[in-house]
Amino acid sequence: MPRSPGSSFPALSPGYCSVRRASPSSLQVPGLPGVYFREETVRLRDRDLNILTASAVDVLASAARGPIPYWPVAWPAGLGLARHLAALDLGGRRVLEVGCGVGIAGLGAALAGAETLVTDTQPPALRLACMNARRSGLSIRAAAADWREWPFRRGADFDLVIGSDVTYEPAAFDALLQVLDDSLRQGGAVLLSDPGRLMTTAFQQRAIAAGWTWSTETLPREGTQSVFLHRLTCRPKTTKECAISCGNNGPETPEGERNQTECQ
Repeated sequence: MPRSPGSSFPALSPGYCSVRRASPSSLQVPGLPGVYFREETVRLRDRDLNILTASAVDVLASAARGPIPYWPVAWPAGLGLARHLAALDLGGRRVLEVGCGVGIAGLGAALAGAETLVTDTQPPALRLACMNARRSGLSIRAAAADWREWPFRRGADFDLVIGSDVTYEPAAFDALLQVLDDSLRQGGAVLLSDPGRLMTTAFQQRAIAAGWTWSTETLPREGTQSVFLHRLTCRPKTTKECAISCGNNGPETPEGERNQTECQ
């Protein structure tokens, strides 16, 4: 059923991600009157993904109306991370994306063969990520998750945790590090990307103090924007500490799994 101009997201029914046939100009960004999504083609691993994303210029221009919602934009750091992941072989791996926004990094992981769960605090972001997965012919799962009230118990056992543009808020650093501890299996890794923010250095210092190893590499530019990839791995003193700090406390079923929505 066509949507009228100015309409926002269709409702997301449990267990199903709905995609309405609507031109990008008729799908409004929730909470931002006059700002609309546009259709973009992203080339990953010799495949074109068709996604909906808002213009960064339009979203940033909305600052005068109140807090800026960053989630509707496919930012360069997310695109760079998606390209890096898509080039890997992640078949059989379990990947968790934190702060997914449009879901582009999670789509890169799914394209590489991973079983991918994307999370965000914003329900519209999860709906958008699901829509983008469906439009691109990929399968992911989505779940609402706040770092301060993380819905998954220790032992979530993800092989890889990914995130882009998630290290800019110092007040959230401790909560994010706890999420990484609770979600990553022993021997797993974290991949975070950003454009080189000063606050990422502060997060790096906090992570190293908490016992993580940290390494950084430069990814190819996205347009004129630099993108840096940060790899974190658990560095405990003993095997027992690793089992605790990396969240490997046995074959528990994550509590949050019941709240996941499959998007395919």
